[in-house]
Order: sequence, then structure tokens, then C-alpha cells
Amino acid sequence: MALAVDAIVAQTGLTSLRALDARLRAPVFPGEELSVVPTDSGAEVRKADGTVAATLTFELA
Repeated sequence: MALAVDAIVAQTGLTSLRALDARLRAPVFPGEELSVVPTDSGAEVRKADGTVAATLTFELA
């Protein structure tokens, strides 16, 4: 989850992130490849097979 938040902050800047809600959806094991994909409401963390491992919704200033 921290890596996903770091990716969002890198794109938007720390001072512009006003609120964040994160939900874990599926287990992730060491060594699995993950990607952070933007969505209309925030972002998803997806595993290599397309499974959504986490969802993030956030509010920017």
C-alpha cells in the first residue's frame, strides 16, 4: 500500500493530497509484480494476472 501512495504523491505532490482511502482486495505475496493503474475515482493496485489487490480513492487540493 505504501508503494501505491508513494506513486500518487510522486505524481501530485505531498501538499496536494488531502484525503486517502485504501482497501485491500486480495493477498499479495513477496516477489509478485504489481502495477498502480489510475481510475476515475483514484487508483488500483493490480497483480500481473490482472487481479485487483487494492483500491485507493483520494481527494486532491
